[in-house]
Amino acid sequence: MGERRTPISALPFTISAGGSYYLTGNLTSAGGDGITVTAGNVTIDLNGFAMLGAVGGRGITFAEYLADTNPRDGADRLRITNFNRTLVGLIHQDADLTWTSNPSRCYRIEYRDNLVSGTWLDVGSTFTAMGATTNVVITELEVPQRFYRIAAQKPLSP
Repeated sequence: MGERRTPISALPFTISAGGSYYLTGNLTSAGGDGITVTAGNVTIDLNGFAMLGAVGGRGITFAEYLADTNPRDGADRLRITNFNRTLVGLIHQDADLTWTSNPSRCYRIEYRDNLVSGTWLDVGSTFTAMGATTNVVITELEVPQRFYRIAAQKPLSP
């Protein structure tokens, strides 16, 4: 038995639950975004079809372009794949992050101490990927908890 797939037959369309989705044909949006994704673990199969829209709208998202991920491959996504914190001395600890990457992209690491509120702060460096994964160790003052995310930046090449 195959996975349950949800058809997308009109734009705009919002995906608010993880799962597999597919286009039923070429779709046109009169304005705004084509598909908005607000959930994780989402696969969208374009089935060889196109999404067309007005100037100023987005097909899937600009983040997809920035991360250089394939919208037809649910496993191809920007994500942290490994994270470890190690105490170093009395007031410092190392945060060791590994994430999926693309050598044509640069990345920022952002953090905040509260997962649901506050401003995401930049660790202060831009990291250029050297392969399919990138690893960075950040030395930080000891804090009881810290949350990290990876943000792709404008590509080095189109």
